[in-house]
Amino acid sequence: VAVGCAGGQPFRIDCAAAGKRCVMTGEGATCRAPSADDCAAGSPPSCVDDVLRYCHDGRWASLDCSSQGASCDADSGRCVQVVAAGEGDCGACGCPTGPSGDEVCDGRDNDGDGEIDEDITCAPVPLIFFVVGDRPGTSREELEAQVARLDRTFAGDPEGAALGLRFTILDVVRLDVPAWVDPDEAAWAQMAQSERLHPKRDDFYIPIAMVGSIATGDVPKAGVATIPNGTCGGQRRGAANQIGVGLVMVADRRSPTTLAHEIGHFLGLCHTHADDADVTQRVVVDADGEPLDCAEACTSTGDGVCDTPADPGVESCAVDRACEVTCPGDQRPDPRNIMSYYTWCRRQFTAEQLALVRTSLWLRRGWHRCLRGLPDETCTCTPALRECPEAMSCWPHSGGDSCWLDGPLPPGAGPCTQHLECSLGALCIADPSASTCVRPCLLSQPGCTCVDVGLEHRMCKEDLGARAR
Repeated sequence: VAVGCAGGQPFRIDCAAAGKRCVMTGEGATCRAPSADDCAAGSPPSCVDDVLRYCHDGRWASLDCSSQGASCDADSGRCVQVVAAGEGDCGACGCPTGPSGDEVCDGRDNDGDGEIDEDITCAPVPLIFFVVGDRPGTSREELEAQVARLDRTFAGDPEGAALGLRFTILDVVRLDVPAWVDPDEAAWAQMAQSERLHPKRDDFYIPIAMVGSIATGDVPKAGVATIPNGTCGGQRRGAANQIGVGLVMVADRRSPTTLAHEIGHFLGLCHTHADDADVTQRVVVDADGEPLDCAEACTSTGDGVCDTPADPGVESCAVDRACEVTCPGDQRPDPRNIMSYYTWCRRQFTAEQLALVRTSLWLRRGWHRCLRGLPDETCTCTPALRECPEAMSCWPHSGGDSCWLDGPLPPGAGPCTQHLECSLGALCIADPSASTCVRPCLLSQPGCTCVDVGLEHRMCKEDLGARAR
């Protein structure tokens, strides 16, 4: 039986009556057809040669670590990709990403003074509301009131106030599409990519669909949202290529904080009770093969944010009306966090969450002209040059070379079938026996020795030498 609460209303759904079983996922309880791959939460991962077998959302999943340019490590339960530290001015862990010099609104310390985005006020984040059918609470005045609530929520507590965001309504579009009024999973997938919900505009905006009800896995949801290029908490969470923009969707029956929660996802935040990050771990080693600590451990566990306490989730913890939480052991999650499932108590983000939201906003603004900008924004590029916005790569196609979102495969990994599957500027290079993501290059540098392979651009020898099948 799937038991939960959606929009302040409890539900109890007998999955067995529909020939299904109840499964606890990162999105809460859901009904799912029985499978031989069913597993219990907390089941330990294992390695069979270089194939990692792990339990994810109630089902066993397998990943060939060699396809990621990695090896299966039974101790950590992950695919581990060992990368030699580069030599140069950027340090052992690589060059920092994002602009350098003057501060901009990106949640980063651009000028290296230990302060993030100091004296910077971000421009308001535009929202377009797409009201599907006759929805209550969607007059201009009522929507303005919801935006005012967003402003208060994203302002953060006094300690993180400097990293707050403000929002503004760019447009309100009313749609008469009966199939979208109460969308199921198939309709949600269609809406997330529909041109009607993603009109081309000069300015970046967040598309928000307001619908009657949302049902995924036979269970009602107050809201859903896509994360930026399969990433939340700074870690890639999806093993497949992602859609360009995505969507925020909220139902009529929702809590006052649902919209802020879903926009948090759209801007790169995980649930506070999220499982550990991507099963592929990148380890940088020195000349002696010793690993270098390039980041705090908390950035690769749970929700990827260091100032949010560990959260076992609502299935393990009890919360009372005074928002006091009782969990097994010594864990003390913060029920006030907007990204938690303690809906009654939610009211704020942490300072590090707000910094990550700003980083994701900066990335999405950079992607916009390539993905949803006006037709004259072509985003042309040259594969051997790093001309694309961060987290986008230049890939050749029949119409020329243009920027698109990075795929899930790092340089040196394979097999691949198209350039879009590769990341960090790599292209999919194939011959009769193998296919690999390989970076094009103009000048040799640490970790990338340029060699001629008979293509338009020279390629990195190190990527060609990685195992691929």
